[in-house]
Amino acid sequence: MSKSKTPALSASSIQATISLKKIPALPKTRAVTRGNKRIMTDNEVMAIYGTPGNTNNFTQIISPFPLIIAWDKNILVQKLTCHKKIAQPLTNVLKELLATYGQQKLRELHIDYYGGLYNLRKMRGSNTRWSRHSWAIAIDLDPDRNLLREDHTTARFARPEYKPMIDIFYRNGFVGYGPEKDYDWMHFEIGI
Repeated sequence: MSKSKTPALSASSIQATISLKKIPALPKTRAVTRGNKRIMTDNEVMAIYGTPGNTNNFTQIISPFPLIIAWDKNILVQKLTCHKKIAQPLTNVLKELLATYGQQKLRELHIDYYGGLYNLRKMRGSNTRWSRHSWAIAIDLDPDRNLLREDHTTARFARPEYKPMIDIFYRNGFVGYGPEKDYDWMHFEIGI
């Protein structure tokens, strides 16, 4: 048996091969400094936050800027219902968003479009797993322009102008499904 030799590839032929592959660059938001937080497992959520929908665990916070209800843009809200354990971190996020962007820029970027926080329901596509919104530990923002199945190529929150927003969430203990999973860019939940 004779062994066939594979011809050596030159640097130019390797470069030509690489340039033929159109691999999309990862968005800048995926390079967020995430600290030591990660998405919780279902068991961790239950252990830390109790049973889903238990309103005894909830409180209300006041947003420092009005939020526009995404499904009815004629309604503004400033009182948000969330789990008691995330009240301070979420309040901090909202204050930092206002300080960083200002109310006019929040409006221009639709960061003030509120897609919800508390909603007792199962996860989309599951009959058994509860949504993190059932514990009021997750918030959705600008859902119309950051659809559930959108990835970084089309979701607005994957754009560079939203990197400070994502950094603010992470600094305050939240994780985003967009930066972590590259879908559901509207969704930010408290991490562990």
